[in-house]
Amino acid sequence: MTRWTSRYVAGYAVLLVITGLSLLFSPESFDPTLDLDRRAGKPLVQVLGAACIGFAVACWTARRALLGGIYGRAVVSGVQVFTFIGFLVLITQLSAPVSTAFWALLILLAFGMALFSWFLFGGTPVEPMRDED
Repeated sequence: MTRWTSRYVAGYAVLLVITGLSLLFSPESFDPTLDLDRRAGKPLVQVLGAACIGFAVACWTARRALLGGIYGRAVVSGVQVFTFIGFLVLITQLSAPVSTAFWALLILLAFGMALFSWFLFGGTPVEPMRDED
């Protein structure tokens, strides 16, 4: 494996934190049809944003670690399960009209699901980035 794969983890962390912050501070952009005036609507979208930020921190922390196979299994497994389940939940909502932000989150989760599934099931550890890179 090459160092570019560790850059994917760092890049994915940046995308997750941007998504998480937008969900946290602008939950109505996620789905305009979602009844955010209800008691639970807005806080649930904000909790999703907090989860994205939490997984972004985990990815950012692991960006210089050895990932793949048995290495970094806690981080890789956690992000892979989050993105896989998140993708499956969101894909079931495609029968209704959805916003651009919804599509962006769906694509982000699909990319994360593929990337971290590759790390988890690929069997070969990913070479960590060095400080001089």
